[in-house]
Amino acid sequence: MKYALLFIAILAVSGCASVDYSDAGGRAMVDIKNSGWYLFNFIPIASGNPDRPNEFGCKLFKETATVENNAKMLDFAATERKAKSIKSIKSSWTDESVFIILFKRHVIHTSAELTLEDMDTEE
Repeated sequence: MKYALLFIAILAVSGCASVDYSDAGGRAMVDIKNSGWYLFNFIPIASGNPDRPNEFGCKLFKETATVENNAKMLDFAATERKAKSIKSIKSSWTDESVFIILFKRHVIHTSAELTLEDMDTEE
């Protein structure tokens, strides 16, 4: 029972979608993460909500940890920051197993540089 409660607590805070910004070094960078928990590596339990990045909550029994949804969140980030263009887009993923093959956490990472009107970036 103790492990089930621990898993539920982890699931509640980590099955999320996030968009993080950095303006360090004179460049506007965006880092996007969307994670999902799976039973036996193929049954989706909970995934991040790409329609509400950086907010508490997840989508139950839906597979939203995809590159397509990260692209949707990248469009959200570009619109929010009023970017003229997006360049240097890179996507990757990581997998973590819990209890050997019982649960797996799948995370899609996407990073890109935003070209902003108010920043002087050299090409």
